[in-house]
Amino acid sequence: MNAPRTTPRARHAFTIVEAVTVISILGAIGSVISGLVFAAARSYADASASAQLQAELSTAMARMMRELRYIPVDPNSAPLVPRIDSVTPASIAWNSNNSLSVNGGQVQLVLAGGAPELLLQNVTVFTISTFDQDDAALGGTLAGSACFPVRRVEVLASISRNGKTETLRSRVFLRGLMAGS
Repeated sequence: MNAPRTTPRARHAFTIVEAVTVISILGAIGSVISGLVFAAARSYADASASAQLQAELSTAMARMMRELRYIPVDPNSAPLVPRIDSVTPASIAWNSNNSLSVNGGQVQLVLAGGAPELLLQNVTVFTISTFDQDDAALGGTLAGSACFPVRRVEVLASISRNGKTETLRSRVFLRGLMAGS
């Protein structure tokens, strides 16, 4: 008699070596992908922080330029002169009761002798420069009649937060003193 023949059984599972190999490959792929995702998220966060700083700085600078542009002139003088009381590298005062200054890392605007309005925080650099009609820089500190030749005002401001720094510089012509005004 013949013995019954057995056929080899079909494999239904992976061997331990195959399973470990697949897990190792998936782990390597996952670590590369997670590194890319984290780098993209970090880059997005940095770009978002820079954009927020730039937006804050642009808004504050636009407000400063608007106020400085309309510094009044003394209508009783000939030639016309601005009603600027004093200028220092960190402040400008005009019309007896208006000022723009930096104090303790904050830029403040005072209009008509009122309460200071906070324009910027976390200020690391704030500089005010003045220029005459020939675009020549005037001295760092001016007061009284030394302010008469001022025709342009330049403001440079830098703000910093969480290791990010943004800087903006803007120059404005005093409107009442421009040719043809």
